[in-house]
Amino acid sequence: MLLLFSGNNTVIWSSSSSVSVGNTPVVAKLLDSGNLVVCYDSSTNEDFVWQSFDYPTDTLLAGMKLGKDLVTGVDRYLTSWKSMDDPSPGLYVSWMDTNGYPQAFQKRGSVLQLRFGPWTGVRFSGFPSKPNPIYTYDFVFNEKEVYSIFHLINNSIMSRVYLSPEGKEMRLNWIDPAQGWMPYLVTTVDMCAQYGLCGAYGICNINSSPACSCMEGFEPRFPVQWNAGNWSGGCQREKSLNCGNKDAFRKLSGVKFYHIEGVMEDGREIAVKRLSETSTQGLDEFMNEVRCIHRLQHRNLVKLLGFCAQKHEIMLIYEYMPNRSLDTFLFDETKGSMLDWTKRFHIINGIARGLLYLHQDSCLRIIHRDLKATNILLDNDMKPNNSVYILGIDWMI
Repeated sequence: MLLLFSGNNTVIWSSSSSVSVGNTPVVAKLLDSGNLVVCYDSSTNEDFVWQSFDYPTDTLLAGMKLGKDLVTGVDRYLTSWKSMDDPSPGLYVSWMDTNGYPQAFQKRGSVLQLRFGPWTGVRFSGFPSKPNPIYTYDFVFNEKEVYSIFHLINNSIMSRVYLSPEGKEMRLNWIDPAQGWMPYLVTTVDMCAQYGLCGAYGICNINSSPACSCMEGFEPRFPVQWNAGNWSGGCQREKSLNCGNKDAFRKLSGVKFYHIEGVMEDGREIAVKRLSETSTQGLDEFMNEVRCIHRLQHRNLVKLLGFCAQKHEIMLIYEYMPNRSLDTFLFDETKGSMLDWTKRFHIINGIARGLLYLHQDSCLRIIHRDLKATNILLDNDMKPNNSVYILGIDWMI
């Protein structure tokens, strides 16, 4: 007998029952794609009552989405087995965050966190770029969902992505002569994918030994620790910055960096927002926004620390909010459980205080035009800070 349970362990469907949705009977089907679905008996499309593709374990098949449905809150991610003979959840998870970055990290204590680069329109930066005859993959990011997906070019080939108990993510193809799954691609752990490995103004290159070095014009902040292999202290300028005509920005090519994050020379973590290249707003509008935001000071508003407006480089520098935005908690089953009523009331109250200041108590009367969960940022203590957009400038976060 096949049983389907709800989250509270109640049987909502079984193969021996005649359960209906409305007046239409539902049945279970195993599709050619490998998707086990419960659907209407007469259904010929993807109008499923339930599908196993929404709840992957350690395997990703062609046509499965790895990512989040922003409407329903369904989060699809891979979870490794505890061991080869124990299917309970293991140490490793592979998922797609709400900014569209594929991630992999060690769950317990978040000891290891890796982030691959952004979607370039063809592939994720940091992923193999050479085309192959077996599969293609795509990336979707809109107001309803964010996910990556792969499709088989030749349906006669069986291929799957597998997350092993040891944390290795690999693509396996079925080989008939060997009657088994053989590795086609193995994603190795890139030590340079660890955030902050080389510290501020450090560059990591897995083809170098040691992997960390300082940018041109910089030297290790703590030479003894640096030479011992502890690079977290980062680098500092060899000469003090001279804000005259001799100093300018230097373009670095072939470098992948982490965006909504950085470190100042004094060790403070910051968040950087860069004006989108497609924005129609000019320098005058940008400077007006800087002046306005600088005059807004409230404990429930994100503080502006600085800005840059040199040629085509237009950026705002904000204080860093470690717990990121409210939506990462609201739409995540695990993190959502951390928001008990006391914390929720605390957040609601903080949001209201920030809005009251903007709309009534500040010297500038400002109507918050873009109030949503992604613009409510949370600090270490889960205190909410409204991220304010006054002129509706198009920011690339």
